[in-house]
Amino acid sequence: MIRKSTLLKYARSLAEVARESGLTAKVKSDFDSLAAIARDIPEFMQVMRNPVVALSAKTGVVDVLDRKLGLHPYVAEFLRVLVRQHRIMHLTAIHELFEEELDRLAGVLKTRVVTARPLEGAALERLHRELAGRLGHALTFESAVEPNLIGGLKLEVAGKVYDGSVRLQLDRLKSLIVSD
Repeated sequence: MIRKSTLLKYARSLAEVARESGLTAKVKSDFDSLAAIARDIPEFMQVMRNPVVALSAKTGVVDVLDRKLGLHPYVAEFLRVLVRQHRIMHLTAIHELFEEELDRLAGVLKTRVVTARPLEGAALERLHRELAGRLGHALTFESAVEPNLIGGLKLEVAGKVYDGSVRLQLDRLKSLIVSD
């Protein structure tokens, strides 16, 4: 199993080069296309993962993708590096880390709000606005529903979880009662 920190080095390198050269949108678009191919065409990843398939054949596949998709040279060469370093099988994981790095470089915090019932419209927008104001950052905002929370909410910001759910409070109360 490969470490996340190893994959992060690849993602961070591409994100930094894209940002420094002012090509973030093009590089992201190309990498998004490649990640979609990796997800949606299982045969692509089967070939890339197969140790019997020669490195030259895998590089040939990259060359075809480069021509067909019109990849930016940074992305095409990045893909070739992944093939040469036997990291291509981690393309989708690197893509996710790449997106997180772009957000980090842009000062955007990834935020996820989990509630017992769906938040919609004005309530969701108000929560997003208040969180952005309190945190002092732009946010990517995702919401989810977990009915077992009963009430309140759970907030995940940049990998940290803040749990203000009724479920957590009940669990704490239960542990106090049981421990006595």
